[in-house]
Amino acid sequence: VQSYDEGGWRYIDELAKFVEGGMEGTSFIDSVSGIVNRGCHNPPCGTGAVDGGYERSQNFKKVLDTMFAGDPPEVSGSMSPSNLESSTKPSAIIPSSHSPLPPTQTTGDKWYPDYNPIWAKGTCSNSYPAPSGRPHYDSLSECCAKAYGGQVSGACVALLPSSPVESTSIPSSTIPDGSSFLGSLSIEEGTQPTNEVGQSGMKWYPDYNPIWAL
Repeated sequence: VQSYDEGGWRYIDELAKFVEGGMEGTSFIDSVSGIVNRGCHNPPCGTGAVDGGYERSQNFKKVLDTMFAGDPPEVSGSMSPSNLESSTKPSAIIPSSHSPLPPTQTTGDKWYPDYNPIWAKGTCSNSYPAPSGRPHYDSLSECCAKAYGGQVSGACVALLPSSPVESTSIPSSTIPDGSSFLGSLSIEEGTQPTNEVGQSGMKWYPDYNPIWAL
């Protein structure tokens, strides 16, 4: 839509006129609806009249009333076509890894998921101000467990500090009772496993770490 320029009707120019004119009337949204729905700003075009033209204009008015509480701001001079064109051009994104936080951001005692569009790369953050609509947790481990539980990549739990618990991987073949067990069993420092079947066997129990991946 932004690039539309046909028959003396240029979207950027008409948008500027609409805003500087107090966002009144339906001529602008009627023309935009025609472009989106029929391919021209002055329907009916060769393909016919706009579908739901009245409903489109009323919904557009509802959006403006909601955004500005029925009192749109007065705008003058800043909506020139050149300014609008520059503002609609996408800016270059320069990738960076773990760049320092902007001066306006601080860290808090609550954690929230970053909702990375690639779930396998999702992590939790305590940088503030936080985006709206995010659940907050008391710790990084709780955030990872509840927001990214089952994340195979381990991207979130990788941010956790090293655990003081020593983990020992024990192949299933070394378990005396011969039961099948895939994974690892953890023995905390200073504790001994309970021997419940005599000198020749031991029973093990899960530690139920709140972070399942650990």
